[in-house]
Amino acid sequence: MTSNKQTPTAEEFYKSVVGASPIGHTREIMIEFAKLHVQAALKAASEKAQAGLETAHFAEGSYRVPVVNQSTILDSYPLDNIR
Repeated sequence: MTSNKQTPTAEEFYKSVVGASPIGHTREIMIEFAKLHVQAALKAASEKAQAGLETAHFAEGSYRVPVVNQSTILDSYPLDNIR
């Protein structure tokens, strides 16, 4: 079972690909590899995220509220970067 329903741990991923327990330093190497890409993805998202204002209508009146353009975050780090 994965620790996060969407993303397996490095060990779980390794076992699903290789079908055996990680040996040597493979697990640690994969974790470090993943950390590098997470850091790069977060940096890219922080630089490329765009926000704007939208009008929200309530019984009390209309207000301008900040909204983040989700696709600018999700598309900021292409999966092709992970090799």
